Order: sequence, then structure tokens, then C-alpha cells
Amino acid sequence: MNIFALLSLISTVVSFFFGTVVIIKNPKQLENRIFSTMCYITAFLGFIEYSFRILDDYQEVLLWGRFYSITAILPTLILHFVLLINGKLEKTKKKLTFLIIYGPGILFYVLGTFTDLFGVGFRRVYWGWTYSNPDNEIFIYIFFLWIITILIYCLVICFKNYKNVLEFKRKKQIRYIEIGILVMLAIFLVFDTLIVVLLKIDFPEMTITGYTIFCVIFALAMWKHELFSINFQDFVESSSKGFLELDLKENKLVYINPVLLKIMGYTRKEVENESLFPRVIYPKDILNLTKERDDTNLEFRIITRDGKIKWLSGSRMQQYNKNGELISLRFWLDEITEQKNLEKLKSDFVRRTSHELKTPLISIKGFAELILSLYEEELNSDIISKLGEITQGCERLQDIIEDILRTSKLESSELKPRLEEEDLSFLIRFCTHELHSLAVQREHSINIEIVDSIIARFEKEEIHDVITNILSNAIKYTPRKGWIDIKTEILEDFVIVSITDNGIGFTEEEKKVIFHQFGKIERYGQGLDLGIDGTGLGLYISKKIIQSHKGEIWMESEGKNKGSTFFFSLPLNKA
Repeated sequence: MNIFALLSLISTVVSFFFGTVVIIKNPKQLENRIFSTMCYITAFLGFIEYSFRILDDYQEVLLWGRFYSITAILPTLILHFVLLINGKLEKTKKKLTFLIIYGPGILFYVLGTFTDLFGVGFRRVYWGWTYSNPDNEIFIYIFFLWIITILIYCLVICFKNYKNVLEFKRKKQIRYIEIGILVMLAIFLVFDTLIVVLLKIDFPEMTITGYTIFCVIFALAMWKHELFSINFQDFVESSSKGFLELDLKENKLVYINPVLLKIMGYTRKEVENESLFPRVIYPKDILNLTKERDDTNLEFRIITRDGKIKWLSGSRMQQYNKNGELISLRFWLDEITEQKNLEKLKSDFVRRTSHELKTPLISIKGFAELILSLYEEELNSDIISKLGEITQGCERLQDIIEDILRTSKLESSELKPRLEEEDLSFLIRFCTHELHSLAVQREHSINIEIVDSIIARFEKEEIHDVITNILSNAIKYTPRKGWIDIKTEILEDFVIVSITDNGIGFTEEEKKVIFHQFGKIERYGQGLDLGIDGTGLGLYISKKIIQSHKGEIWMESEGKNKGSTFFFSLPLNKA
């Protein structure tokens, strides 16, 4: 076996291998099917070339030679592939496009198979067999010129589209395709066109080797830069959601789809400016937007072209390199500016209304207490009782107003807790001591199993309210002579606090609402000896506080009258 036969055999194996890998990866995608067809035809032609270079029998060579003109189909497949990748095919003219792409290739294939235009028989040379020189070389020149024209046209399409594509991976894919076409074109021009056809030097045809190298480079693009997902840009271009990709290494905007461009008020050409990214993202939100984080949901502000501030909400995907470094971010976004304005309007209304209610409430309570202090000896017991109820009612209403005001403040995305190093174990014991008298009144036993000292960073007053709220609920909603367990557990970088009781428990439906605003479960008329005061805002406030501390809060209950356990986690303060 000579070296040229070995080269043909290698082309066969390599082309077949890559064609199979690609079609197995995603057989439904049209680009993959075209590419695999290209690889299989190249492999078949490589095997024919291999036969030409090892066979001695002229009749066998003639038999294989009948199939060699299928090489005319390969340029048409390349053209179809490049047009698809670059989005140049019109769906409304599929039949016409198919005819224009494949018509000439099929014509050359038919002429090469059933006429002597490619050559009359074969002749023996030092590397094996090759076509005899045809009587009319014009046909060969036209055929070669057609191939060169298609390859150059494919290059022009890729070069033009490369400038308009913003997505990083799509640019890489197109660059690989350009390299593959250039290598194949160079091999075809130098060896087959110049040496063999024009200079008429006896040298082996290298077209199939060029096609093989082309297939390998394409396959590498598919492997390395996800050409299997080549329709990704088409998907985000037509998506109803905004899409944004950031390159954190170069600190620039990589790609943005039309929906987000419209929200921002910029054109595609304007966002190619590398310095645009810091101007578009609201300065206070840049760090939170680009830093590595476990949660995928986020909200941030942008500055539009005309200087307006808009809110965006959505999810993000983090992409890492082989060293585990965060290199890029992808965002799927919706505009929520109107929603944010409504929330602000609601918060302002609640705040103003609450303040307006507090003034007459203080007066009512103050006058009731004044009457009691000045005229208690002159009033009968019924009036004193009614005044006492007025005072207590005012206090309950004040508590509700305070909870509503606090809820409104906690809903602000800019409100951050004042974090300081504190001992969580001490705070748990302090809260338990504060509620001891209530527990004694309800005849409960409280068991504390916590670590001696847990140092974490949190706002003491806020976490105090969380613990007090959960523990007071356990005391109030557990029938008399019950028990309550308080425990802590250290898990990696978090401490988990659990408060368990043997109280009334929760149904599956009740579990869904208890952390919502006014999610209080009504217990009236159920014959339970419980303390039922409350607004239904306590657990909602607790949830907001824990979330602002980058922790989580949740509960577990096996069902009604089977008790419950409330958990919350906080990050530990580790050096």
C-alpha cells in the first residue's frame, strides 16, 4: 500500500467517524443531517480513491469509477450547510432554493456518470489509477470553476455575517467554517486545479483529502462550540423574553436580542460598543449582577438610551471554563418597571394611610387611659371594663399598623440589614427567657439543645423578631401542657435553627399560605384552647428578614394535630 492509498483510507475512516458522531448527537437537527451526509459521501469517495490506488484489475476500477462523479454533490451540501448556519434561507421559497442549490450539482453528477465528459476510461500511474484526459477539457474547466465559485461564495457569506453576529459562540462557529473552507479551497486550487488540470502534471487528486480536513474542522466547531445548538440565536431572536450575554473576562456585552434592544432603546450597532455595558447597567446593580451567586433569580435596573431607569427581572445562567472560573453570564429577562411602580405606589399608600391611622388611634387610646386614671373611682365596673377593651383594641390595632409598615419597608429591594458579629446562641436563650412567662401560663415545657456559642453576622433586632415570632406561635398554637424543642445544627457554612412543637400542625393546603401576607390560619369555632391573636403578617415578615440575611425559612408538619417544626438558616461568620 502506497502512502496515497493510506491517505485515502484515513480520509474514509475519519469522515465516517465524525459523520456518525454528529448525527448521533442530534439526529433531528437539519444542519447535523446535512453535515453527516457530507461526511458519509466523503468517506465513500475516500474508499473509491483507496480502491483506485490498490486495485490491479481494470474492470474493478471501471466499476468503482461509475460512482466517483458523486463528488459533484459535495459543494452543494457545503453551500446548503453554510446558508442554513448563516440564516440566509427563505422559508417561503424552499422549493426554489432547493433547485438553485442542488440543481447544478445533480446535473454535473448525471453528466459525469453517463457521459465521457470527465474522461475516457482510466490510465495507470505510479500511485494507482486515474481518469484519462477527456477529449473536451472545457467541461472540466467549467466544473472546477463552479466548485471554486461555490466555495468563494460560502466564504463571502461567512465573512459578511461574522460582523453582524454578536453571540460569542456563533462567531466561533462561523470562524471555524471559514478556516475549513479556506483549507479545502487552497488544496483544491493548488493540487487539483493548478498541478493536475492546468499544468497537467501527474499527481494524485487531493480533493477528498481537502473535504476530509474540512469535515474535521467543522466537527471540531460542533464539538467545541456547540454547533449542535446552532439554532440557539434563531431561538433567542424570536423569543418574547429579553436575552443578554456578558463576557466577564473582557467585561463587555456579547449578545443582546431584539426584545431587550427595544426595552433599552438602543440599536444593534450601538451595543457593539464595548464601553456601553457600564452605561446601560445601573451603577449600584453592576456588582450584584456580575458576581458569582448560587441563586438564579434576580432583579436589576438599566438606564435606557433616553436616560430613563427601567427594572428587569429574570433568571441567569453561569458559564465556567475548565479551571472552574466564571467567564460569562446569560440572562433571560422581562421588564417589570410598571410592576415596580405599582409596588411603590402601594407601599406609599400603605405607609401614608398607616401614619394617618396612628394619629387618631393614639388620641383614642390616650383619652381612654386618661379617663381611667382620673375618674376610675367614680365609674362603675362596666364602663371601666369597656374602657379597658378600648385600650386593648387600640394596642392590637397599633400592632397591626406597625406590622403593615414593617412589611412595606421589607419589600424595598434597597433595604439591607445592618450586619454585625453576634452570638446566635445567646440570642435564642434571651428570646426564650422573654417568653418564659407565656409558656408557664400555657403550662408548656421548653427544651433547649443548642451549641454553646454560634458566631454569625446578622442584625440582632431583626433575628430577635424572627425567633420571638416563631417561638410565640409555637406557644400560642400548642394546646396546654404541650412541649417545645429548640435545636441548632451546623451544616457547612450555615447554621440551622429548628423550633418543634406538638401543637395543632398544618394540612398541605395550610402549608402553602402560612408564609404569605395575611396568611393566618383561622382556628375559630374548632374547640381548641389556643391564643388566636395575630395579623397573619408575622411569618411573612420573618421570611423577608431571613431572605435579606441570605438565609432560608421553611416548615414541616405531618398533618393536622401532629405538631410542626419551623426552620431557618443563617450564613456563619467564617474567616
